[in-house]
Amino acid sequence: MVVKFCNSESDGGKGVSLWLPLFIIVPIILLIILALLVLALPFLFLYVLFTWDTRWWKYVRRGVPTFFETTHAMPGLKVDVEDRQQKLYIDIQ
Repeated sequence: MVVKFCNSESDGGKGVSLWLPLFIIVPIILLIILALLVLALPFLFLYVLFTWDTRWWKYVRRGVPTFFETTHAMPGLKVDVEDRQQKLYIDIQ
C-alpha cells in the first residue's frame, strides 16, 4: 500500500510517499494478535463461563466483515483538504 502526501493534486505527484509493505506487516500483526489471544484465553473462558450472554456475538459477526470491507476499500482513496493557507492531498494506492 502506498500513502502519498502532496500539497495539491496539480503538483504532478510531488510530495512524500510512504510505502507500507503489507505482505510483511500483516503476518507480523497477526502473530502478535494470536499470541495475545493465547495469553488472554483463560481469562476469556472464565468471563464467558460466568457472564454467558449471546448478544456480544452479533458485534463480532458484524464487526469483522466491516473491518475487512473498510480496509480493502481504501486503495484508490483520495483525500483533499484545503484551507486558506494550506492544502493537503492524500492518495492511497
